[in-house]
Amino acid sequence: MEVALIELRSICEYACIRKETSKADSILLLRFFHGYYPTETAQVLRTSRNNVDNWLTLARRETKLFQENPGGLVFPPSSLRSLPPQ
Repeated sequence: MEVALIELRSICEYACIRKETSKADSILLLRFFHGYYPTETAQVLRTSRNNVDNWLTLARRETKLFQENPGGLVFPPSSLRSLPPQ
């Protein structure tokens, strides 16, 4: 169980940093760490539920890639200084 908590913390830290430059990661935080439902998120963002689902899919893929290979993704220069060490 401790490994799962470490991984969850890493995902949360990553998403918190990326939310500054990624709408997908902002939505991931709203959904999985603040408990918003996709329909609620769509209302807040004034967009469709389908867009929210697409952004969540993108955020999950990006987060998984980052977890598997932190150096494998390229980020805007403004977000590089903030990424947690892996």
